[in-house]
Amino acid sequence: MKSLIPIPRADREEALAIVRRLYDIGDSEAKCYYGPDSPFTIWNATTYSNERRSVIILHGRFRRKPRTLLASRAEILAHEFVHAFRAPYAAVPWEEYLAYRTSRSRILRLFGSFFRNAWLPWLLLVAPFIAIPLEAG
Repeated sequence: MKSLIPIPRADREEALAIVRRLYDIGDSEAKCYYGPDSPFTIWNATTYSNERRSVIILHGRFRRKPRTLLASRAEILAHEFVHAFRAPYAAVPWEEYLAYRTSRSRILRLFGSFFRNAWLPWLLLVAPFIAIPLEAG
């Protein structure tokens, strides 16, 4: 596996500014890195946390491309910062809702928190293609 590359401070500050606009928080001690740039990786970012520290890993494609179809690098990093700030309190049912509030997209702000597992959006996309043949059966 390729090594992790630290995310520049300017990118961290841009993301923290988004979070500060919504929540009364200070600076984050979370370590932030770009991960591998693999076309087979379906996640944009992930946060690993324990009671004392958090590590945020952004997909490697964000080093060369500042946004995806639905969100910018700063929005995704801000989303992960919310998880890092909430980590000491143990996950609560509203954590994804709070994290998705960092998005500029109204659709993601409203529906993003419904997808708590990485596989759930794929299930919802595939379900009609499975149901239609079964129904026609």
